[in-house]
Amino acid sequence: MALNKMVTKLEKLENAYKYLYVNDIISSKKEFAEKLDVHYTGLVMAFKNSEKHLTNGLLKKIWKTFPDIFNRDYFLKNDENMFLYDSKGKINVNDGFIGNIDQKNVNGDNVIDNSKKINFLETEKLYKKIIEEKDKQIEELMQIINKNKK
Repeated sequence: MALNKMVTKLEKLENAYKYLYVNDIISSKKEFAEKLDVHYTGLVMAFKNSEKHLTNGLLKKIWKTFPDIFNRDYFLKNDENMFLYDSKGKINVNDGFIGNIDQKNVNGDNVIDNSKKINFLETEKLYKKIIEEKDKQIEELMQIINKNKK
């Protein structure tokens, strides 16, 4: 597949962060670092294009942490497709690799359907977690408001 433009490591990091943030999967760079299991200060340095911190290992962690969202080859090679699924909901398949499944060992379309189910389940879990956190924040704010009314 011919590439229009080589995407830099920094652009890959920024693109992944923006997508996760805009879609409420993460709420901050600190939470992003926690999900990736990396030090926050190291992640901040990676966003500043520090060669020591902006490594292929960091990009691999992004894909491994969110394999149901992102295309492995976008982070590990130079594939132009950032997402695992295309706009029509079909899986982006590059060199016979689907997530953690080698396509050569799989027969039929069930792999795609199972991947979508995993994607929806993971998304549902993330949204439930976000809702729980927001409910706690609302409860704390209501306590503060009620305390100030007295």
